Amino acid sequence: IGGHGDKNREELWSLFHTAIHEYIHTLKHDKYTEWAKSLGVARNHNLIEADQVSA
Repeated sequence: IGGHGDKNREELWSLFHTAIHEYIHTLKHDKYTEWAKSLGVARNHNLIEADQVSA
């Protein structure tokens, strides 16, 4: 076992992660979006779009 199967599995897990991440965006409440926007552009981006908080 190995070779292309391992690479394919890694790519499929990455795709799955991205799909779940994007789906979770659809679950956020409108009030959360409103609150995040009230904090300014950088914080809004971190709370709504980013996986990691920027410094």
